[in-house]
Amino acid sequence: MPNHETTIFFKKALKWNFIGSCLYELIKVFHNFYLLGSMTSYAYGKTGFILSSIYLAVRIVDLGNAYSTVPMLHDMQRSKAVCKGLVTKFFLIPQLPVLLLGATLLIWQVSPEISWVLVASIFILETYRLFLRYLLHAQFKNANVVIIELCSFSLFLSCIWIPYLLWGILSPSSILLAHLADSIVATLFLGWLTATQYKKLPATSQDDALPPACGIITSKIFIYLNRLSREITSSNVLTPLYASLFGYEKVSIFYFLGIATTAYQMIIKNTITYSGNALLAQLRHAPKQEKAVAFHLITEKLLLMLALPLIVILMFYYDAAKIIDHSLLLLLIGFLVLMGIDLVMHVYEQYYLVQEAAPKFFIFKMSESAACIAVFYIGPTWSMTQAFAAFIVIKFFITFCTAMHAYATWGLFIVWRKVSTYVFITAIVSFVIKLFLTNMAIL
Repeated sequence: MPNHETTIFFKKALKWNFIGSCLYELIKVFHNFYLLGSMTSYAYGKTGFILSSIYLAVRIVDLGNAYSTVPMLHDMQRSKAVCKGLVTKFFLIPQLPVLLLGATLLIWQVSPEISWVLVASIFILETYRLFLRYLLHAQFKNANVVIIELCSFSLFLSCIWIPYLLWGILSPSSILLAHLADSIVATLFLGWLTATQYKKLPATSQDDALPPACGIITSKIFIYLNRLSREITSSNVLTPLYASLFGYEKVSIFYFLGIATTAYQMIIKNTITYSGNALLAQLRHAPKQEKAVAFHLITEKLLLMLALPLIVILMFYYDAAKIIDHSLLLLLIGFLVLMGIDLVMHVYEQYYLVQEAAPKFFIFKMSESAACIAVFYIGPTWSMTQAFAAFIVIKFFITFCTAMHAYATWGLFIVWRKVSTYVFITAIVSFVIKLFLTNMAIL
């Protein structure tokens, strides 16, 4: 079992990440709701197009750097010499030409009405911000990161709404200026925090030799491909695509719905991802039994967070069906199930990365993608419900195969005991509330 100190750090990380994600995502939804109402559809859609293009470009030029911090953290903490060598040789130097190329292509893509300096500055800062965020989270600096991110987000909101309320200024350019201020402040403070952690490292160690370059490069390539595969259906891809096909006005509502509908998923994902990465990174060279216990702990917290909304929807299904179409409710349940499967697969991905088994995980992801593409081509002969059900079945089957491989290789399995107890108690409470509301003639 992970030592007591590591477990305490993990639980604190969960709390900080959950609180930070809840505040950030909820405020972000309300902020975009008022933006949608305060701007023209064209201006809001154009803003969404530019921001989505920037964040998509950030994911592309990252080259797996941010997500490689977890399996490489142990080596980076050996000494200053090793940390400097790894970051310089495998992170900064390979990324620099790609970063410059990405900035050039991004400037060419966005509207000429927007300053290229503004777009390029946000893009470069956000690229380094992503790397620093993951690196610090992996070291259990979650509280510091959450406070920095929320403070910079508050600055971002102030830079948008104060000028609007005082002088009526609200445009894509003003929003991007606010984003630039947010990026500068957050990146500077995250960089300062990273520098303080670097200063705590010993100057040298008994073994300052860098890990084999071939192993690091191979691992980073598959980590990068795994992460890119997740972006294919993200709003960062779909928003620019829809904007180019249908125009800024029509894409505005799609951009807002993308933010609103993924808020709950992002809360769970950020909470589990950052906390789980930190826990697994600390146990990189721990015995297999300790890693298995850590995996059980992460999946347990994930399933507990997923269970509540699904139980509530199922308990109130027939009451809700009186005012909402059955197909919409089934679609909502399907999305929750799909989200749950995707998040469970994400936890397995974390474990595979720490075990430096990214190539094996990549095989499962590519199998899933190939099956989904096949469904897409068969799709015209199916109804939307059939195609959606097929996607769920494919994802469940691939997740099941991944779980079987993880069990055969490392003895990993999901512990359902505490989760089933929680589900039972939550179902009873939901049923009691339902009876109470029914008796009060509310439903």
